[in-house]
Amino acid sequence: MKGGGNEMQHGLRWLLGSLVLLLRIIESALLVSILVVAVGVALPFIPDASSYEALAVVARIYAGAVWRVKSVIPTVFGGFETVPAFLLVGIVFALRVAHTIEGALREYRDKLSVQRNFAELRGRMGFTREAVALESKMRALQSGDAKSRAELLKLFAETKKKLDAMGRDLAFLSIDVIGSTDMKVGEDKALVEHDFMAYKEFVVARLTQHRQIKAAWTPDGVMICFASADDAVGAARDIIAGLDVFNKTQKTIAKDFRVRCGVNAGLVSFDPATPMEEMSDRVIDVAGHMQKYAAANTIFLSKQCLNSLQADKDGFLPADTKVDGFEVYKWQPPAK
Repeated sequence: MKGGGNEMQHGLRWLLGSLVLLLRIIESALLVSILVVAVGVALPFIPDASSYEALAVVARIYAGAVWRVKSVIPTVFGGFETVPAFLLVGIVFALRVAHTIEGALREYRDKLSVQRNFAELRGRMGFTREAVALESKMRALQSGDAKSRAELLKLFAETKKKLDAMGRDLAFLSIDVIGSTDMKVGEDKALVEHDFMAYKEFVVARLTQHRQIKAAWTPDGVMICFASADDAVGAARDIIAGLDVFNKTQKTIAKDFRVRCGVNAGLVSFDPATPMEEMSDRVIDVAGHMQKYAAANTIFLSKQCLNSLQADKDGFLPADTKVDGFEVYKWQPPAK
């Protein structure tokens, strides 16, 4: 749905741009028409005007325009011929209308572009003071005040420059426990709490070994930030590989812990002071979506992410599916 909305907005911006271009062409034609009328009025005072090919063309066009006006309305008042005045007034009026419509369409097109840029920046900024300031300026834009729009564009440029300076290539690993609700059915609450705490300690130990930068936990899932895709994939592999021993030696409830893992990497805005749960970027979203489509005890990652791995890429196979438009590869532990 979101993709469809983006395509619709892109189509609307294209249409508005085309209409603005068409109106500019019309305005140029109207300006040329004013010149034609002025030259047409001056023709009787130009010696041998008909001998000049360009003036002859202007004379024919002007004569045709005069004939059309005369065939529609009376043009002689008090013995004076008013066709030139009618032509000039009509052209100037049409020029003014075209210019007004063009300005309105251009302003609406620019507003859509600003809204698109705002959405992109807002997604990169997460919940920060800059985001609050940007939203405040965005509301000011709705008033149509030119000064507010200029200030907003300036703020956009400054914010984007700051975000670009903070940009960093990072990798994200999303892990979720499969069927966590069903695992708790019929089990003693104390045992459930003990096992899930033990599972979290088990995961955290491996994330630490692979140099996690920060993480955000939900009751049964976690999103982790790493400096590289190698670290993210290494952590996911170790967690999946270690679950067999964990299920046999540490957990006490009946059902085993099984997980889905999704990995993605890319350039994101990074502020060490921003908690993981407040970071927002499409790179992070794709990691979460990869996880949702993965099978039990499987890692899903994009082909681009796989190609960025510096370590051994063995074991990854095409998943014959796409997630968010990305070709997906999967890894599963060897069958025993």
